[in-house]
Amino acid sequence: MENIGTRPVEAVVVGKEVADAPNFALGMLILGLPIPMGTVERCTLTLETPTVREPITLVDPPNCRDAEVGSRVQIKLVTQMRPGPGTPSPYTEWQLLRVLN
Repeated sequence: MENIGTRPVEAVVVGKEVADAPNFALGMLILGLPIPMGTVERCTLTLETPTVREPITLVDPPNCRDAEVGSRVQIKLVTQMRPGPGTPSPYTEWQLLRVLN
């Protein structure tokens, strides 16, 4: 995958939700995907940064458990190319790089 990124920016965690995700497991079952053993949890972070007007929501980012409300984190806007048949199509998403405190 091609990765075209921007400079990292700091954001503050203003919301965090960790919950069991029975609907997630059910969706995996319906799609015929393997369901991981143990409890399936979803971790969602809501972030605010002065450079982006609206809150940013990240679902299941790496290091989600390390972030708490009030934590400073470093995020980066990344554009990747979806592999697949035909012409690859780009998509852009925020990625959590690390928890700063």
